[in-house]
Amino acid sequence: MKPDLCFEISWEVCNKVGGISTVLISKTHEMTNIYHDNYTCVGPYFHENALGEFDEEPPWTGWQDISASLKKQGILLHFGKWLVKGEPRTILIDFQNLLGKANDIKTQLWNAYHIDSLNAPNDFTEPVIWSWAVGMMLGELGALTSGKKVVAHVHEWLSGGAILYSKLKQINLGTVFTTHATVLGRALASAQKDLYNILDTIDPEKEAYAHGVAAKHQLERATAQAATVFTTVSDITGLEAEKLLKR
Repeated sequence: MKPDLCFEISWEVCNKVGGISTVLISKTHEMTNIYHDNYTCVGPYFHENALGEFDEEPPWTGWQDISASLKKQGILLHFGKWLVKGEPRTILIDFQNLLGKANDIKTQLWNAYHIDSLNAPNDFTEPVIWSWAVGMMLGELGALTSGKKVVAHVHEWLSGGAILYSKLKQINLGTVFTTHATVLGRALASAQKDLYNILDTIDPEKEAYAHGVAAKHQLERATAQAATVFTTVSDITGLEAEKLLKR
């Protein structure tokens, strides 16, 4: 059941902003041992954050046409290695030119998945536009993956757009979504709510709007439901996810 190609997709690849980066780094060496050059990490390109973290290379064999096609659509791919144990092949995506299409992308998210994000702040918009660009990249793989089994492993809601785009465009690949803690669970815990005692009685949609995380919660829920496989990092997070994300 091992796929031919595995893409590990996270906002924290070469962009440490929380604990997900540590989780990813703990597995890169083992994944490169198993998959070699068929394992690729994918993250956002921020020049300052990439310094010392990312060793850039020319586009890899077979990727030149993909890179050129995406460049015409305002998406720039940076190829190289993440300078962590295992030095996995890594693609960082510069999505800044796609931000001008944010409202169009949010409209598609509303029409396809009922995600209410038109007035969402930048901490929602930037990762979603980036992850949408990741989906566009996966859609361009074409001949590079013909006849091969491909898996995209997406971490946290910030990367969820890759799965939502892939499902919307019916891209032929398997998807795995891992949530490390749900958006709404974090918000309720921050508000000093006893989450696990009220889990059976709360209305997730109502609570998401009340705590200002509706767009993130709805995107996380849609991604959990759209993924081929949905995973969490613990049994208790799985219980929380079942109640809040309905899968």
